[in-house]
Amino acid sequence: KNARMHTPVYYQKPEDAFQHPNRYTMLQALDWMLNKLSMIGKEIRESDRCRRTVEETLCEENGFNLLEMYCGCGAHTMAIAKTGIFDSIVAVELDKRLVSACKENCERNNCSPVQVEDGSCGGKDPISPVHVFQG
Repeated sequence: KNARMHTPVYYQKPEDAFQHPNRYTMLQALDWMLNKLSMIGKEIRESDRCRRTVEETLCEENGFNLLEMYCGCGAHTMAIAKTGIFDSIVAVELDKRLVSACKENCERNNCSPVQVEDGSCGGKDPISPVHVFQG
């Protein structure tokens, strides 16, 4: 089954922000990504083996969650949210203009539950190391 959403998404972005130059290739990549996420979501929800792995790494008490890094203006974020695969999505972006655009675009398209965050990690240096702790 093709996981591509059938509801169009409308978005705006700052004029000089990156956008894939080939619309067809972008849509093909988005379609591929949504299909893969759909298959992963199905496996996670149906397989005890996968469920144990996911509960240890990705799943919290409130469901299946996605962390999307470098979300840009939210074009992929909105498409992922519309699939309903994840119970929540945290979308992170470094460019403050794109953080604002992503928030506005998600609101405009009624995409929930999406939380958009500034990815500077609170530091002044955007290339600061990120530490991942497993507990």
